[in-house]
Amino acid sequence: MAIMETSYPSASEENQTVQTGLSSTSSSGSGEFQLIVEMLAARPGIVQGLYYTMLGVWPWASMGSFLWVTREEQVTDQWLIQAAGLLLSVVGVALCIAAARRETSAAISFLALGSALALIFLELFFVTQGLISAMYLLDTGIQLGLVALWYVHWRGSSVVTAS
Repeated sequence: MAIMETSYPSASEENQTVQTGLSSTSSSGSGEFQLIVEMLAARPGIVQGLYYTMLGVWPWASMGSFLWVTREEQVTDQWLIQAAGLLLSVVGVALCIAAARRETSAAISFLALGSALALIFLELFFVTQGLISAMYLLDTGIQLGLVALWYVHWRGSSVVTAS
């Protein structure tokens, strides 16, 4: 079974990527987009971790705005929304800690990719069943973007074969 191992660039490699990107950015706009993607893909754990932490804290900070944005009209189990939010925040903080420590384990990679794919599946399934608002498809798009960031990051990483 092949497992992708995440490797984070050193601080000097990150600085070099930014400097190279800034010096080669074209005025057409595509260079800026490529630079942004490269900078985000250099540390996808931080990007995903911060997003998950903010998303998970949201129902705790303002359940009213959460329900308004998600267009949930009759929610009887707000505790379940808060519980899912708390778990999402835990995943987010774990991804941030791992990225800050430059941890490259298969477990962290699985946590990141598995969380994004699970949310994609859940949102698509429940939207098509009519059980949650189509607004969740916006998050589905963001989750797909996170998977893409990890792909761009892993594209330059080595593949490790598990024994």
